[in-house]
Amino acid sequence: MEKIFKWITLLLMVGGVVIVSKNLKLFEDEGTSYQAYLPKCELKSLASQEIVRCSELIEANHKLLLVHFWATTCPSCLVELPKLINTSQSLKELGVKSVFISLMDEDKTVVRYLKRNKISLEGINFLMDTKGEAKRFGTTKIPETYLYSKEGVLLKKFVGAKEWIPALITKYLRK
Repeated sequence: MEKIFKWITLLLMVGGVVIVSKNLKLFEDEGTSYQAYLPKCELKSLASQEIVRCSELIEANHKLLLVHFWATTCPSCLVELPKLINTSQSLKELGVKSVFISLMDEDKTVVRYLKRNKISLEGINFLMDTKGEAKRFGTTKIPETYLYSKEGVLLKKFVGAKEWIPALITKYLRK
């Protein structure tokens, strides 16, 4: 039953269904509204298996936080992820922390994908969303990427796969 729930949740997200609380402060961009601040949530670290609170994602030594949602069942996610990881490595030097959140995947499925694509867990923040926490961000389909200030204020939401180049993000470092 739990597996069916996960698939239904993922299908709803891919299909574009939005679940937003009326009490949230919203950010509007391109006619779409979603939460304007980094939400309260808990995710599991793929590397350590420890629970990570979203509030812990922001660190004093980082200028921006990039949060990327993806899944192993999403073909465009699988093409985009290695490119975004490469871009995130150069952004790291500029003070941008990147977090990659896998939706409704089992740990072993993600690890198998990462090994097959020669992506190391070392130095990369992979988190697992097994409880549907993505809805707290306002995620409607995947892949989706959010860019937050060091104060946790949403600066930009990127919907769909992108050709990730540092310039997409570095312009927000100057604001």
